Amino acid sequence: MASSLVIEMLIKKREELMAELESVQIRIANEIREINASLVTLSGKSIPEIEREYRYDDENPDYIKGSIEEM
Repeated sequence: MASSLVIEMLIKKREELMAELESVQIRIANEIREINASLVTLSGKSIPEIEREYRYDDENPDYIKGSIEEM
């Protein structure tokens, strides 16, 4: 009897958390869409054209040297 009560409480808490997660995901997705729209409007460029350029470790001239030394 006690275990079924605990199970019901856990299921209810899980459902509450899942609803909260969905709400947060929707809010963040909406904010990202708004920011993207603003970026496109202000820059006149599409999102891929204005995204930051990322540097990877293998672009570092010491990357291969460091990898060989670790072997």
